[in-house]
Amino acid sequence: MAEAESTDYRELIQKADELYKTRERQIYELLVAHRDSSNPDILWRLERSARKVARLADTSKEEKEKLTYEQLDISRKAVDLGPSNHSCHQWCGISLNDVGDYEGKKTKINDAYRIRDYFAKAVELKPESPRPHYLLGKWCFEVTAMPWVVRKAARVLFATPPTSTFEEALNCFDRAEKNAPDFSCENHPMLGKTHLKLGHKEEAKEWLTKVLKSDSNQPF
Repeated sequence: MAEAESTDYRELIQKADELYKTRERQIYELLVAHRDSSNPDILWRLERSARKVARLADTSKEEKEKLTYEQLDISRKAVDLGPSNHSCHQWCGISLNDVGDYEGKKTKINDAYRIRDYFAKAVELKPESPRPHYLLGKWCFEVTAMPWVVRKAARVLFATPPTSTFEEALNCFDRAEKNAPDFSCENHPMLGKTHLKLGHKEEAKEWLTKVLKSDSNQPF
């Protein structure tokens, strides 16, 4: 029985991955029937598909919010069931960050270290994967680029507000690109922006030019 169930899950995962780029709602409908699954690879894919549906232009505001909170609930269950699965940690960090968009800056700042820790754990569990490095780099970039007013408020609200540097962000984006060149349409512009923040004008120009030439159009 267990062997048959495992085979069914493999087939389900294969089908979901085949449909991932083009059939957002179909994947979600396929996977949501398995939201009570104890298989973390099913759950993080369900979480990912819920996020994609939430970001579709024809998804209502009410459905977007519902799906965003749903994906966080699913992601926490996935981490509990798959503590050594890097994708579970990666997507839990993404989901926690997404929920912060609904709960305001105070909550987002309060959750910032937990978001970072999920991404860092994903890097630790699978250092050869580019996406956790990219996500950790983006966290470093956004924390460092935090507006002065928000940073000042964070110092008032929290004893130790989140901090990072553009150098840390650059190291993460570089590592992501070395692991898998052109793996995503999002890493090149972040490399360009980070070099620009550091005053590296030639490197920034090089990476931002690659944005126009890149064949990659696959976001997360």
